Amino acid sequence: MEDKAKVAKAFGEVLKMTRDYRDLVSLEYVNDKGEETVTATFENGTQKVACVNRDSEVAMIADIMRQIIQM
Repeated sequence: MEDKAKVAKAFGEVLKMTRDYRDLVSLEYVNDKGEETVTATFENGTQKVACVNRDSEVAMIADIMRQIIQM
């Protein structure tokens, strides 16, 4: 069974190890009535939100990369 919250948290920890995202405070997965999002919070208070509706865990990571990391 998928646990997207754990995957998002773990991916956030990995991103914090990088030079570009050491200021990341957290990645938080939320499922609010079927609307799935991941919110990235940074030390300066900035927040970015990725829509991850109906994603598998791997697809969720890809969406975080596209929508928050903006590669």
